[in-house]
Amino acid sequence: IALVRRFLKTARTGEQAEENIQEHVPHSRDLAEGIDALQRESLVNLAKLKSQVDALIRGQDGSIVVVDAARMLDEIASGFHILQDERAAGLVERLVAVVRNPAFAALRESQDRADRFADAVACVEYYIEAVRDNLPDAGYILDNLSRFVGQLDSAPAAAATVDAPAEPLE
Repeated sequence: IALVRRFLKTARTGEQAEENIQEHVPHSRDLAEGIDALQRESLVNLAKLKSQVDALIRGQDGSIVVVDAARMLDEIASGFHILQDERAAGLVERLVAVVRNPAFAALRESQDRADRFADAVACVEYYIEAVRDNLPDAGYILDNLSRFVGQLDSAPAAAATVDAPAEPLE
């Protein structure tokens, strides 16, 4: 607001502006390059995440994967916050909670749960690409992500009841 007032005063009085407005407002090309870099970094994080989750499913050390997966997803959520895309950020944050849940380590025992996680990660990736490429109606991808995250949220409770040992019959 102060910059606009200063600009209007300069235009009205004809006085030279004390400062160049470009020093305070990013150039559109700089902004576009920054957004591109943020989206590229998010896609790189997703590629690393997919690789690490694949390692978890193959039986490698799960604790390292969970920490790294949560960190990478947190960075992606932060990127969405920076871009002021609160819906996408909130859904990725829910995915972070899924990863931090102790039941996440059981991903390798449940093909259905692993598939839902893969679907959710793919939705995040497709959404970033759709936004990057200015594709219309990218919001439907977030609808799918919401559905997959919801299934992952509810899966641990359902899995616990299915995997619980049966009481012996007497």
